Amino acid sequence: MNDPTLKQVLQLAVINEQNGARFYQGLALRYRNDPEVHRIFKRLADDEAAHEAQFQKLMDAAEEDKPADRIYEQADYLRALSISKFFKKDAFKDLDAIKSPEDALVNALEFEKSTLFYYQGVAEVFGDTPELKALIQAEKEHVTTLMKAILTEARFRTLADNWP
Repeated sequence: MNDPTLKQVLQLAVINEQNGARFYQGLALRYRNDPEVHRIFKRLADDEAAHEAQFQKLMDAAEEDKPADRIYEQADYLRALSISKFFKKDAFKDLDAIKSPEDALVNALEFEKSTLFYYQGVAEVFGDTPELKALIQAEKEHVTTLMKAILTEARFRTLADNWP
């Protein structure tokens, strides 16, 4: 991504959310006989689908060619943040590598941390919007909740738990 535009950055976010939703749907199906783990991944899949729609809306409203500030460091910063195994088209093609619910939760945590880090960078470079702030907060909640589920088997809470 050379001198990325806001639309390009948001398109990457849409694709990332699509990948995440497919990944979590696959894990929900795999762990359908484990009610708590199934519920975690089903709710994550639902949240990722909601995030995709939100990023699509932001992308549709973005100026066509609004570039990131042409300061070299900022463009490099976004490029660096987009280098993640989770931002590839086939990032989640091999669910067979995941051997246990714990492996699945750790992979999910790494995915959520990568997306959070990227979205925070987008906000730094292009500026915050209320929608982007809400998405970043949702990603923070995913990270926190997955960490708690891994460490304490805490009940998974999602956006739907906090909204009417």
